[in-house]
Amino acid sequence: MIFYFTKQHFLIIYKNGKKYAYFIGTDLRFYKVDYKHMEKVGYKVNWDFALETFRIRYKDLDEYLEKNKDFVNKFREKWKRKLLVLGFTGGKDSVVLALTLEKLGLKYIPVYSHIPYLAELLYFFTRDIYEKFDAKIIEVPKETVKDVLQKGPPYVKCPLRSLKMKAIRKFMKENRIPRKNLVTGERIYESPQRYEKLKDTEHNPIQFLTDPEVFLFALQNDALSKIYYINTRASCIPCPRASTVLWALGYENLMLFEPEGFELLDKALEKDYHKKEKYLEDVSKEQFKWLGLHRIRPIEIKKEIERIENLMEYAKEVKKKEIYSSLKEFIYNLKTFAKKSKPFSTL
Repeated sequence: MIFYFTKQHFLIIYKNGKKYAYFIGTDLRFYKVDYKHMEKVGYKVNWDFALETFRIRYKDLDEYLEKNKDFVNKFREKWKRKLLVLGFTGGKDSVVLALTLEKLGLKYIPVYSHIPYLAELLYFFTRDIYEKFDAKIIEVPKETVKDVLQKGPPYVKCPLRSLKMKAIRKFMKENRIPRKNLVTGERIYESPQRYEKLKDTEHNPIQFLTDPEVFLFALQNDALSKIYYINTRASCIPCPRASTVLWALGYENLMLFEPEGFELLDKALEKDYHKKEKYLEDVSKEQFKWLGLHRIRPIEIKKEIERIENLMEYAKEVKKKEIYSSLKEFIYNLKTFAKKSKPFSTL
């Protein structure tokens, strides 16, 4: 079984030889539709890329480094006499990147940006990971958090990333570390767009790992945060641009951070709703939020709603627990596979 998020943030499931998509209908109930019907109403997914994204090709991190040694050695030679700053979230990518830098003998400082109001859930579930890697925790001022969120989407394309980078760059400036010495765990196989952007660059030594591979290597090194038992897109939890499907499953119930944090996110979305109101016709604030219409360009909103309504004709209503079940199975499979010694193909 594999899952994959499309650009529209549907949850794609490949199970028992069949492909399905979970999504929220215009009535805000959950639906499942056979994947092949998505293309009939204009939702495209590069399935070949998705399958490649979810392959496991290496039995462990050492094998990955050995089979990509030319690229890895080039990276090591470039940075062996310099101090790197690692943007450290405690998530699977930054953990595996930290493990890799250690194996390469490179000096680095893991820096975690704690975002008031929004990061308590991540911090609660990952603090043992921060301690394991001796991460330096830097605090983002509350005033800065409010300022960024109040601008709302799409004015700040990715508000959490913006906040994290503000804090890390300030840290680097104060410690006189060049900005080019920052390394993050971005990987080619995160999305087709990222693949095209990163495939010919020298970004970081783990950029060629797939999603399950970083899960696997973190598990093997006893460094996978417990947050992944709730959400496989951990760092997106507090974001107003996060996956609509997982958001609607009940982030407001899962969140352990201050109520004001969730209120700030709602206000950011409400502001965007009013900016686009003339394009929305009879769409309510609730529909705007749960359908993820804050991600859609104003002139395309009407067409997006029509596509969802058409898709509902092919779909059947499902309970939230069916989606939870699929996500839990993904984690279970990874834990099972982590015990195997041989490489294996698609989950």
